Parts: sequence; structure tokens; C-alpha cells
Amino acid sequence: MADRRELDIARLDQVMPEVDRLLAGYVALGKWSLGQMCNHLATAFRYSATATALPPEPTPQQTAIRARFFSARFPEGRNAPPGLDPQAGLDDRQEADALRGAIEKFSSATGPCAPHPMLGPLTHDEWARFHCMHAEHHLGFIVPK
Repeated sequence: MADRRELDIARLDQVMPEVDRLLAGYVALGKWSLGQMCNHLATAFRYSATATALPPEPTPQQTAIRARFFSARFPEGRNAPPGLDPQAGLDDRQEADALRGAIEKFSSATGPCAPHPMLGPLTHDEWARFHCMHAEHHLGFIVPK
């Protein structure tokens, strides 16, 4: 999409200042509102912090996919995995607050992280990089007014 913004979110503490800026007014270029994006991102943050045991070692295929994934921008043109498509009509501010809480919970988590459905087991630092890339991708479809 030509008008889509290219963001550079390198740390988790950069996500919420961008969301807060967008809460002041925005134009959505894609199909989701800011509230829907925050809900989607928060769901991913919460999921990643839910492991109760160490995940198994990654398969060789997952290792190869992960290497390609982390060396590029977040892939475009794919549908959200089942269960991660947010409902319509979500309140932007409420969902931004929920995202803030999910980031705080993830950032303070000390246990193992849940495996990613495609990338396999990820460390906390790898999940943090994933979340930064994920936020760049989605928030790029929102342009501040």
C-alpha cells in the first residue's frame, strides 16, 4: 500500500508512545481501526507470556523460517491466524489501555515464553523483536492527523 507508513520500532517502550500519538486523531488505511489493532497486538503479547513449561527445541524448518523472518520486514498480505481477528466496534482508548497492560505483563514476565505457531520456540528477546516488528506492521496502516 503506497500511503502506508514505514515505522522503526526497535524497543517495546516505543510502541505505546506511537499509539498515544495516534489516539489524538488518525486515518486508518487498512481494514482495522486503532482499537482493533491494539486488541490484536495485545492478544499476541498475552499469548507469548503464557508458557508453563520450557518449549521443545526448534525444528530445522522452524530455524530456517525464523532466520528469514527476523532478517526482513513483517510479512504482508496474510490473514491473521484463527482467533486473532479482532471484532468490529472496539473502543480505541480501552484497547490501547489493554495493550499497555499486555506489554507491561510481557516485559515483566520471567518464565518461559509460549512457542510461536510458525516460528517455534522463541526466547523472551526474540518475542520482543517479533512484537516490535508486529507493531511496526500494523501501526503503519494508521496515519496521524
